[in-house]
Amino acid sequence: MNVLNEVEGYDNYAAAMAAFADLDSIYRRAVEYTTPLAKKWAELNKKQKIIYVIASGPAYGAAYIFSICNLEEMLQLNSPTIHSYEYFNGPFEVTDKGKSIFQLLATGKTRPEDERALRFEQRFAGEKLYVLDGKEIGLDDLPEEIVPYFNHSIFSSILNNVYMRELSYTTHESYLTRRYMWKEEYK
Repeated sequence: MNVLNEVEGYDNYAAAMAAFADLDSIYRRAVEYTTPLAKKWAELNKKQKIIYVIASGPAYGAAYIFSICNLEEMLQLNSPTIHSYEYFNGPFEVTDKGKSIFQLLATGKTRPEDERALRFEQRFAGEKLYVLDGKEIGLDDLPEEIVPYFNHSIFSSILNNVYMRELSYTTHESYLTRRYMWKEEYK
């Protein structure tokens, strides 16, 4: 925020800086809200070998980290990350009732693309379609003009500290196990 303000000037700088004080309480409420949901999701997905994670815009980075760092690295599950804009350029063809799809709904101007992907998923995916909505986890508590900047902070924290851990507990697979990292040379 400081760099943005110094380089370009940012009209919402004061509001954005003030929002940092609200992040901890938003996160804590989100943990309380999502924990029982994550337990159900983990139980439903405990035997899955592939979990597709779909998102766009300000939530895409969190989806990517959830896929490659949490599900693939920490739990050794295949997890393609799909951008909601790209979903209809091919990935939608693998959507079916047996696939596990984890859809993030961002807050901000890319949300319509997430909702477009979700409408299709709701028609053709099955019970393993899961939606984590930024509005339901407290991002809607922040002013509309600054909320896109905070999607990543809240989504990433919830995905790592709630969803990945619940899946680890349910599968009895430690998220601290690595096959190669810190063990093998990879120069």
